Amino acid sequence: MFPGVSRRLFFERQAWRRRLLWDKEQFMYFNSTAFFWFLTGFLLLFFLVRGSLVNRNRLIVAASYFFYGWWDWRFLSLLLLPSVADFFVGSLMENATGAKRRRLLAFSLLVNLGVLGFFKYFDFFWENVFQGLSALGIQANVPMLNVILPVGISFYTFQRLSYTIDVFRGRVKPTRDIVAFLAYVSFFPQLVAGPIERAASLLPQFTSARRITVSGTEMGVWLIVWGLFKKVVIADNMGPLVDMVYTDPTAKGPVIALATLAFGVQIYCDFSGYSDIARGVASMLGFQLMLNFNLPYFAVTPSDFWRRWHISLSTWFRDYVYIPLGGNRRGAARNILSLLLTMLLAGLWHGAGWNFILWGLWHGVMLGIFRNYSPEGSLRALLGWMVTMAVVFYGWMLFRAQSFEQIRNYTVHIWLPEFPDWFTSYGLNVSVFLVPLVLMQLWQKKSGDLMPALRLPAVWRYALQSVMLYCVAVFGVAKGTPFIYFQFWSGAGDGQSPIWVAVFRGLAGSRVATGSGFVGGWVGPLGGGCGDVPSTSAYVGCRSDGHHSASRRKPGRNADGGTVVGGLVLLDGCRYAVACWANGRWGVEPGNIELPEFGSLLDPAKESFGRNWDSSPQGCNVGSPWLCVERFVVARSPGCSRPLFVGERSFLWCG
Repeated sequence: MFPGVSRRLFFERQAWRRRLLWDKEQFMYFNSTAFFWFLTGFLLLFFLVRGSLVNRNRLIVAASYFFYGWWDWRFLSLLLLPSVADFFVGSLMENATGAKRRRLLAFSLLVNLGVLGFFKYFDFFWENVFQGLSALGIQANVPMLNVILPVGISFYTFQRLSYTIDVFRGRVKPTRDIVAFLAYVSFFPQLVAGPIERAASLLPQFTSARRITVSGTEMGVWLIVWGLFKKVVIADNMGPLVDMVYTDPTAKGPVIALATLAFGVQIYCDFSGYSDIARGVASMLGFQLMLNFNLPYFAVTPSDFWRRWHISLSTWFRDYVYIPLGGNRRGAARNILSLLLTMLLAGLWHGAGWNFILWGLWHGVMLGIFRNYSPEGSLRALLGWMVTMAVVFYGWMLFRAQSFEQIRNYTVHIWLPEFPDWFTSYGLNVSVFLVPLVLMQLWQKKSGDLMPALRLPAVWRYALQSVMLYCVAVFGVAKGTPFIYFQFWSGAGDGQSPIWVAVFRGLAGSRVATGSGFVGGWVGPLGGGCGDVPSTSAYVGCRSDGHHSASRRKPGRNADGGTVVGGLVLLDGCRYAVACWANGRWGVEPGNIELPEFGSLLDPAKESFGRNWDSSPQGCNVGSPWLCVERFVVARSPGCSRPLFVGERSFLWCG
C-alpha cells in the first residue's frame, strides 16, 4: 500500500544490521561499534581461559592480530616478522659478547628503523629532495611511490626497540616464550596509539598469572567512561571549531588564539582519552599500563610539561636518545645540543612534515632556554606556568598549521584587535566544552588523585558515570570519529577524518583552476574551495545556470561537460547526495537521485540537513560570477556512520 515507506524501512533495517553486526567499512576505533562488539566477544573468551596462562596469551595474540588486521590485513606481516626477528635477536644476545652483540643490536635497529623510515618518511624526503633539485635548476621527473602508512607503526616499532636495547644493556633478560613476547608487542589496548610500554614492566605480566579484581574492574570502567567523555564529548566537538579557523587563511586577531586554545584542548582530550581507555581495558583484564598523562596543563616549566605529557614517549626519548647523546653530563653546550636533537627527532616521529619538525625544534629551544629555571615560590610558579602555557600553545599552532605561510600569517595577525561578528558565539561554544575538563582537572589537582571519583560512594560514582555516558550519547558527534593522533602518527587519518563539504569561511576570492569550471569546492579530508584540489577529492557544488549533473556519474564528470551541481558523492564506500539551493532553484531535484535508499533528498527523516547563509553582496543573479548559496543540503545513505559536515561561507567567487 505504501511502497515508498516499505522500501525505506527495508533499507534502514539493512543499514542498522550492517552497523551493529558486521560493518567492515568501520575502522575499529575505541569509540566505534566495531570495537564494542570485538571487546565484548574477547571478554567472554578471556573469562573462559583465565585459568590457563598459555591459552590466555594465545587468545591475546590472536585477538590482537585480528584487531590489527581489521584495519588492514596486508600490514600484519609488518607486525609479525620484525617481532619474530627481535625475539631471536634477544635470544642470541644472551650468550653473545663484544662485536657479535653489537651486530645483533645493529640488525634490530636496521630492521625496525628501516621499516619505519620507509613507510613513514620515504615520500616526504623523496619529495623534498626533488624540490631541492628543482630549486638548483636540475629537472628530475621520478614519480612518488605514495607509500601507505600502516596504523600504529611508530608505537609498536619503538616498543620492540626498547626490548632489544634493554637486552643489549643487560637491563632485561631475554624471554624464551615467543607467545608471551608476541603478546607484549601486539597487546591490542595499546597497540596502535600507546602507551609505549617497556619490556621490564609489561612483558612479565604475560609470564605470570593475572587476577581480575573488583577494584581493577571499577578502575577500568571509570577510565573507559572518562576517556570516552573526553574523546567524544570534548575533543570531537572542539574539532569543528578548530577547523573553522585553521581552514581560513584570512583569520586574524584573538580568534586565532581561541582556536589554538581549542586545539590544545582537543588534542589533549583526544590522546589522553585514548590512553585512558587503553589503561581501562587493560585494568579490566588484570594488566597495568603506565600512566601517559599527568595534568600537563598545570606544568610550570617546559621540562615539567614533558614530564607530564605523553610520558611513555618522553621517557623513551630521554632514555634512548637524550642520555646517550650526553644529556646534562657534558656541559651546557652539549646539553643544549642534546635537547635540540632529541626534540627534533621527537617532532619528526610525530609525522613526516616540516610543521612537526619546527614544533620539535621550538620545544628543544625552549627546553634549552628554561633548563635552569626554578619555579620555587608561588609568584615564580605562577609566572612559570604562564610562560610555559604560552610556549606550549604556540607550539600547538605550529603543530596544527598546514604551511609556513600560515604560521607566519597567524603569528603576525594574532595580535590584531579584530573581532568577527561570530567571535562571542565562538567563544561560548569553546567554553561550553572546556568547562567540564577544567572542573575535573581542578578536582584531580586539589585531591592529588587522578581518579578521585573512585573515592566517592558507589551511588554517586555510578550517577556521575551515567551522566557522562548520557553526554556521550547525546552530545557525541560522528560516532567512530578517528582519534586525532592516528592522523599524525599512524596514517589512519588519510581519507578517514571527518569529511568537510565545500563552502568554507574565508574562501571567497578563490578562483577556479584553469579549465576546471567547478564552483562550490570539493569533498575531502580537509575541505577546500574553488582553487587547486587534491586528486583524492570528489567535486561537488552548485552552478548558477540551474543545470544539474548526471547523478550516477562520478562527481566532476558531468554528462554535458558543465559545472557540477551536486549529485552523488562516493567516499570510503559511503554514498552522499548533495544539492544546493542557489539563484531561486534547486540544482538537484529529488528525482535525480536514483538510489532508492535516499527517498526524497529533502526528507528530514533521511538524515538530510541544511544550512542557511546570508545573501552575497552581488545578489543572486543568474550568470553573475558571485554564486549565492542560500542552502546546502546533504543526505547520506543508510549504513554510513560518518556524516558530511557543512561549512559556513555565504558566497564564492568563481568567475
